[in-house]
Amino acid sequence: MTRNDRDAAEELLPPRQKTEGRIPGRQKAFRRVFFILLLLSVLWPGRDASGWFWSKKKEPVQEQPPAPEELTPALRDLEEERWEKALEGFWQFRQGKQAHEEGAALAEFGLARACLALGLKQAATEYFVDLVRDSMDMDLSVLALEALEALTHEEVFDEETIVEELIYEKEFSALDVNLSNFVHYYQAWMDYRNGYPRWAEYHLGKIEGEDSYSYRAKILRALWALKEDDVARCRSGLEEVLEAPDLDKTVRNEAKKSLARVLYEQEDFEGAYRLYREIEAPETDLADVILEEAWAKFREEDLRKAMGLLVAFSAPSFQQLFKPEQFILRALIYMQFCHYQAAQSALDDFHSRYGETLNRIRHREDLSQDPGAVRILESTQSIARTDAYLRNLGAEALRLEKLQLSEPLKKELQRMYGLEKVRADRRREREWEREVQYVKKVLFDSEEQVNLLTYEAGVNRYEKVRKMYYGQEGEGGPESAKKVPALSTNTYYRFRGEFWTDELDDYTFFIEDYCQSPKEWTQN
Repeated sequence: MTRNDRDAAEELLPPRQKTEGRIPGRQKAFRRVFFILLLLSVLWPGRDASGWFWSKKKEPVQEQPPAPEELTPALRDLEEERWEKALEGFWQFRQGKQAHEEGAALAEFGLARACLALGLKQAATEYFVDLVRDSMDMDLSVLALEALEALTHEEVFDEETIVEELIYEKEFSALDVNLSNFVHYYQAWMDYRNGYPRWAEYHLGKIEGEDSYSYRAKILRALWALKEDDVARCRSGLEEVLEAPDLDKTVRNEAKKSLARVLYEQEDFEGAYRLYREIEAPETDLADVILEEAWAKFREEDLRKAMGLLVAFSAPSFQQLFKPEQFILRALIYMQFCHYQAAQSALDDFHSRYGETLNRIRHREDLSQDPGAVRILESTQSIARTDAYLRNLGAEALRLEKLQLSEPLKKELQRMYGLEKVRADRRREREWEREVQYVKKVLFDSEEQVNLLTYEAGVNRYEKVRKMYYGQEGEGGPESAKKVPALSTNTYYRFRGEFWTDELDDYTFFIEDYCQSPKEWTQN
């Protein structure tokens, strides 16, 4: 039997305690373990995983000892894809046995494989994790780790169990390059997140070759350089990643977005805009990119193009996104053309969208009772991911109810899903409180800018009136800007509410410059 093809696709317990000066001791421990393993390899030759029935190798290096006879029916059911019978058989064999007993590891692996085939990914994850953590069978542990690595490519996976509780807490050895890179990348990622850069660099130094993990490691290192204000090192690291051929699209998008932000801070607005336009992602993931494109065009003084990009935020799919900056940018652009009434209208839109939420915050009310605030919070990345994970758990729990399993086995799996849901709910509560504080800060900062722009719009309008009537500009006044002709060599289409993100680069907002038309802007 061969393994099924892996599924394609990718906060929090207290971090482990460690200090920056422990690397030398850890290296000594590694050498000690290596010596013991070398000695064992001489006295007790290691086995190759190819002898088992799920191996893809056609010529096993060494025959594996036969599986216990009691497992034969379950193995046959697994091979012939009778998943429910296989699951039942492995579970019955596993009852009452310790992890080191003969056949226990194989039964645990069979349990995980059957659960995965039945769509119970959470149960499979926990069985695989237990096998990697507790089993002394090196071959099966490696195969289980391979399965977990494949699961991390899913859009939503149990990050807490796989990364925080297993990868970050366990020491691994004798892994192939891909698995080793997988382990060291996530260990470095956790070390950076917990503030241990020297430990992170140690793990990044262990990554070999050129694969998605090696490139993501370079992005990780570049972003840490940016955190340390080493912009040049950050930029060179990201540019090095983008020079790589056949780069995974997700990794390339991540590198482009990060480099575009660096270029924007260095005032290379044209370069930033070009990189933003090259990012390939679903429409609902493009909101940040489009808004940053608009800011780049605004700073480049291509105001009409910037306003054209902001059209995207009128699309239905963008309505629930938390992007208060769009109203500020729209008001700034209108003010550049002396459309003061339109600018004020954009600022009023901010209050219409977020005014009730701001009032609830000021009165220290529970934002969970405000539909607008709930929509804002549910659109944040961390809450959206946690909610997607909870939805997956619910769907798998419903799938479990429909399976033909014995009552004891079904109860064990139900208990597993129940405990995981409780833990996910608690994690969501922590994320919710953190996002509430973030939303409060962003809304208060944005409101302050809105109030300042309202004041500046009034002052600018007053200044222009004063200059028009009492200054040199008042005599005669400049000629009015030309309006778009009804018929011309160019064709102008009235916007009818169509939204096509692939055409955003062609959107240009036709707006007259009233700053040179006193009679117009004094009425608007």
